[in-house]
Amino acid sequence: MGVDRSYARRERKSSYFISFIVMGVVAISVWVGFVYIMPKVMVDQIQKILPPAPSPATSQVQRQGYNRPNVPPTVDSPIRLPTPEELDAQGRQVVFNSQNYQPNANVNIIPSPQTQFVASRTQAAPQPKKSGITKKSAPWHWIGADGDLVPGSGELFTWLEIEGHIDYSTVCQNYKQGSFVYRDCRKGAKQSFARMCKQGTQPACHAANNYMP
Repeated sequence: MGVDRSYARRERKSSYFISFIVMGVVAISVWVGFVYIMPKVMVDQIQKILPPAPSPATSQVQRQGYNRPNVPPTVDSPIRLPTPEELDAQGRQVVFNSQNYQPNANVNIIPSPQTQFVASRTQAAPQPKKSGITKKSAPWHWIGADGDLVPGSGELFTWLEIEGHIDYSTVCQNYKQGSFVYRDCRKGAKQSFARMCKQGTQPACHAANNYMP
């Protein structure tokens, strides 16, 4: 019985030792898998997803730029004048083709924003306003208290029109202010304005109704 017990103890010890060795081998295998195998698998998966890196030769071609093949230039045919069938009744060309029309090479050139800004400022610059003052003249007539024309009747009197309106203070300014002929001229000017109004002069109509000599 003593021999059997010692043998059983040795068997149990051997089983424990074998189990410990197996567990150590498994742990080492798992550690080796995580440290060496898993990173390589992850790198392979990432390389499948990402695009391949350009080769040195391709990068050099991209840096130097694409060289267009040497293509011989085409010889354009001479442009001829349009025929009568290619013109309308007013003589304007209505049919366009490669034989009778050559487009302008600069048609698609767009000026830079700075050029457009300068051009817009030049166009929007205020222009000096032209003076709206006009000097005009007409004959005047005035009949005195004795029924005769006063001296100076039939002569020209002057006035200024500003923006289409008669400046009443300038009527008969070609005479000396305060003189008898100046006062008779201003009286006769009202009648002259009435006569010009009947002839269709619009500023004279306003003066005929509002001008006071």
